[in-house]
Amino acid sequence: MSLFSRFMLNQSEKKTVEGYPFGKGLLESAWFSEPDIEGSMYLIDSMGNKTYPTLPSSYGGLMSDFYFDTADKEGLKLVLPYVKVKYPDLKTKKVRITTPQDGEKQSIDKALTMGEFEINVVDIRRAGDEMIINLKCSTPEDELLDSVRVRGISAYSISPNKDTGYIELSIDADDAGKRFSIYFESPTSVLLGDWNIELD
Repeated sequence: MSLFSRFMLNQSEKKTVEGYPFGKGLLESAWFSEPDIEGSMYLIDSMGNKTYPTLPSSYGGLMSDFYFDTADKEGLKLVLPYVKVKYPDLKTKKVRITTPQDGEKQSIDKALTMGEFEINVVDIRRAGDEMIINLKCSTPEDELLDSVRVRGISAYSISPNKDTGYIELSIDADDAGKRFSIYFESPTSVLLGDWNIELD
């Protein structure tokens, strides 16, 4: 069933499946708040009874075996509330940034598109050797940005700021130099369903 569902969801937009819904672990990201959706795929029968998958201790990812502990019966459907997908060929244009002085804050306000995603580089501030770039992301209604690669800098960390609502990209001023460019590529997202796959 995992191969079948992968085939069903891998037909367009140059995206590849990165993960199936086996639990809330795939719904944890700095880029979004956990949505109020079912955390795992399941089978549902004609009476509305749900059966969740059992993962063996050796489970190791997409191509591993899993099973549903239920008898075969008519009317079964496999329901996928979401999948995690990757767009390996998408990337934004570069934005050029001048490294601020200690204590300085600079407005940037550049919107970078990446397929149907948009990352707004809002501003940058510096405190000692640490620089923080505030980011804001817009996504399609049925999709949540999970992660994205940041290019142009050698090391960084990303975390949400609950007070401001921004995503903070932290980098070391010594790594950046006087001026630097950044861009984003290869986004991974949580693509919301539900998909109902007939198993008869």
